[in-house]
Amino acid sequence: MDDKAKSIVKVVVIVGCLIAAVVITAKYTNFGGNPYEGERPLKCTSCSYSYVLDAEQYKELVNEKQAETISFQLPPIDCPECGEQAVVRATKCKKCGSIFALEEAGGKFEDECPECGYSEAAERFKKKK
Repeated sequence: MDDKAKSIVKVVVIVGCLIAAVVITAKYTNFGGNPYEGERPLKCTSCSYSYVLDAEQYKELVNEKQAETISFQLPPIDCPECGEQAVVRATKCKKCGSIFALEEAGGKFEDECPECGYSEAAERFKKKK
């Protein structure tokens, strides 16, 4: 194989790898999607108060807070119960409905409910085996 043919093969392999990376990223992330779709469970790490905002309420809250702090990260959110700036995004258990912050999850999987032990990620993992 001459040098020109080797160069073409290298380019084809590189392009194939880049396409595979884009496909994998799109499949496993919210790639190009609306980050404000669905409900957003939130929990105060100070008083344990938990609540859910719909997509529009969450978008308004984040936009308002980002305008105050001039930041692209999720800004500190005041708890409607205790007033502390300790509200974090949380997860709502699909089995028992409990709302918990990810740091409260115990176990192998980050979405493992501290109340009932259910984990959607664990269920997906079992199905793949």
